[in-house]
Amino acid sequence: MRFAPREPQCCQAHCYIKGDALELDQARDAVFEAMGVNVYHRLRGLQAGPEGDECYFEWTLGPAHVDVPDEHFVVAWARFFEVLAALQNAKK
Repeated sequence: MRFAPREPQCCQAHCYIKGDALELDQARDAVFEAMGVNVYHRLRGLQAGPEGDECYFEWTLGPAHVDVPDEHFVVAWARFFEVLAALQNAKK
């Protein structure tokens, strides 16, 4: 995952993840089913990035997120990447 800008200057950043949009959404949905956490809502850019192998979404954090423990985000994103890796390895 990479961010644009690299160091956010406000409450929003574009988050780029390598992978197929369908696989990314499947991993997102698996995390939601298992944990009730939606790591992103909608991919906005498909086949983005220098190699055309990334998708991105806008990540916006607001006042409601201040009280959410960092660990909540870390665990959800770790699960997302575990599921994504499994999906991508199954395709090979």
